[in-house]
Amino acid sequence: MPIQSSSTNEMVTAKSLSAPWTRLTPNANGWVSPSGPCGKCRTPNVELFEGNQGFGFEEWLFNPRHRRDGWRYGYLQAFQGQAHVGAQYSQLSLITRWCYKKYRLPGCMAGEEQYVDGWYFVADLQEAVCLGDEEADEILHIGEEMGWVDSMRGQLGAGQLAVFEEHEEWGGRYIFNVKFKAVNPSIPRLCKLHGAFQSRRDGKRFRIYTR
Repeated sequence: MPIQSSSTNEMVTAKSLSAPWTRLTPNANGWVSPSGPCGKCRTPNVELFEGNQGFGFEEWLFNPRHRRDGWRYGYLQAFQGQAHVGAQYSQLSLITRWCYKKYRLPGCMAGEEQYVDGWYFVADLQEAVCLGDEEADEILHIGEEMGWVDSMRGQLGAGQLAVFEEHEEWGGRYIFNVKFKAVNPSIPRLCKLHGAFQSRRDGKRFRIYTR
């Protein structure tokens, strides 16, 4: 289900973001499945995964199938590696950047440019927990048995599929590294962030921000 765009006069100021918060790769399918290049970024100095591969693992974050025992499962770039394993957040705010035109990946069809350039609030995750290796491997196994993983594979091109399968072989945390109880709002609705937001990033593209 596509994300619902906010009205042009609805804004969220940087100060109103709940702490902590982190950034998602942009997606035009409501983060249910990969949506291609629209809104995604390329930069002259940094090799970005979604720029190189054409998708990001975060793009399945709100897939309604990925549920078990009251938890929802997905991937956050900020939880990559072991630094946050076991961390729990009663609320974790998510924002995204719809990339400026001169940095936008090529290949977006004209009718798919839903949002203007800039920063957007996406949603809050409730009771978010960063998974350890054992739990993530178990969820990956469950996802394979329940058809989640086959469905994810089916949404990728040949080159992308090879990258996905490589990450899958590395372990469950490369596919599923976060669980959470709910999303608020349940259907995320993009709200434009105040123009001063970028100054709060401290130059880091993906991390957990606590202020």
